[in-house]
Amino acid sequence: MGVGALISVDEYLRTSYHPDRDFIEGEVLELPVPVEEIFTSPPYLCVEVMSPDDTIAAMQDRLDDYLQFGVPNVWVIDPYFNKEGKHRGWHVTAEGWATAIDGVMRSADKRIAMPLVDVLLP
Repeated sequence: MGVGALISVDEYLRTSYHPDRDFIEGEVLELPVPVEEIFTSPPYLCVEVMSPDDTIAAMQDRLDDYLQFGVPNVWVIDPYFNKEGKHRGWHVTAEGWATAIDGVMRSADKRIAMPLVDVLLP
């Protein structure tokens, strides 16, 4: 796993990495890629954090893949403040996108409830 230079959260969120990288305590780290492993059952939760380069069409394609695979909880997080100075988040199902109006992300079965500010902690 390679180690990158220390950068700010804002710089990390403005940058696209191929392949994807994690941001941990100011460092951008390569994700391990276990090529031989294949998911055979869906995870409980998938979270997509939007970047400025994301398009709705590309995001929806990824979300459709999660939903078709049977992921029961798909969240989309917009880490940038809206005009009211708040972050935005959505729970996505086959029926559409439901806004986390009260600022809390919840799983469909209510086992997980997490304020957006906690989801976005560095």
